[in-house]
Amino acid sequence: MKPILKKCVAQAVSTVVLCGSYLTQSAMAEDSAWNNLTFSGFGRFVVGNLGTDKAEFKGYDDGVTFKPASLLGLQANYQFSDKLSVTAQGVLTASETRDSDLEWLYLTWTPADNLTIRAGRQRGPFFLYSDSIDVGYSYPWINLPFQIYNGYIFPTYDGIDVTWGYSTDTIDYTLQGYAGSYGGGGIYIFGGTTDYELKKMGGLIAKARYENVEFRVSRYRGYPDLKIPQLSQLQQMLQSAGLTRTADALKTKGWGDITQLGFSYDDLNYFFRAEWMQAQSEIQYMVPWALTGYYVGGGVYWGDFTFHLTYAASQMHYSNFEQEIVPGISPELDQVYYAIESIMAQRYKDNAKSWTVGARWDVADNVALKTEVTFLNGNPGENAFYDNPQPDFDRNSTLFLFAIDWVF
Repeated sequence: MKPILKKCVAQAVSTVVLCGSYLTQSAMAEDSAWNNLTFSGFGRFVVGNLGTDKAEFKGYDDGVTFKPASLLGLQANYQFSDKLSVTAQGVLTASETRDSDLEWLYLTWTPADNLTIRAGRQRGPFFLYSDSIDVGYSYPWINLPFQIYNGYIFPTYDGIDVTWGYSTDTIDYTLQGYAGSYGGGGIYIFGGTTDYELKKMGGLIAKARYENVEFRVSRYRGYPDLKIPQLSQLQQMLQSAGLTRTADALKTKGWGDITQLGFSYDDLNYFFRAEWMQAQSEIQYMVPWALTGYYVGGGVYWGDFTFHLTYAASQMHYSNFEQEIVPGISPELDQVYYAIESIMAQRYKDNAKSWTVGARWDVADNVALKTEVTFLNGNPGENAFYDNPQPDFDRNSTLFLFAIDWVF
């Protein structure tokens, strides 16, 4: 073989070896990268019926519907290293009042074994089941007690979360702090959905677990801003006219606080759950200045079956309002007087009590069938969490639910 041909063959062989090595390394790197990506998901199919044709409740009426609570979620996690990862979660809903959306998108950094820092879009960690509210498989009920998990509190926020934990042979401690903002959403007040946002919010959570018992206490503070242009214009007009007390009563933004206490006991034979919360707000007329909700419940495990019973209640209080405007002085002032009276008359009063009895059957390691009945009791003349109640409706009815919950 001629020298020049030998040189060409040698170069070709060298190139093939190098390319093969590069392709092998690339394939291995690609496989390694894919190995760092994991997927998981959850879903629920919930069918419900309300035992009255005189009102609606949380999207349920006297027909049979699956829309209010049925959903499908997919979560992806990519592990850059032992200390850094990214998590994303999207939820597809059938609800007519909740949009399908990207619920989670955050980075997790673990600089030490007992310290975790998350930054990005996260679930608001207000109550015991806030982090897993969409994962029905993780709790015994079909619907979490609405007196606390009622939608008044925004579902997600954009910000930072720092969690520190400490463990001994007998007890585990966790301290969590978070801060951020909520870009906007809707809250159901005044007979319709009102847009709002929170530019400032934050909170602290402390948890302690001893064997089968867990205690949780949390405190949240935020600055909501209700987006009601007509009300803001009326407030400015009253302020200009010197009716400052009335104008202050119509304010649509101010600081709000939530205090929460939770207790959980579970020994794999039976369980007990209790949770209490109170929300207070500087917006004392447009929203309740004090809203209290709680539930107590328990159940027993019997093989693959779970049976449970829960009592829940809520109360809300508005500040009393006395008009500065005296009717009869002028037609213009009369118009303002009756407009304010109409606004105050539309304030929601969601005082309600309920008993829920239900059963769960774990038909597989990742699938559960559930059924439950909730007996609803509210005060006549109030909303009591109902929508479009007829004047002769006594606010007493029964909600029947059946669900399939699964994880994958």
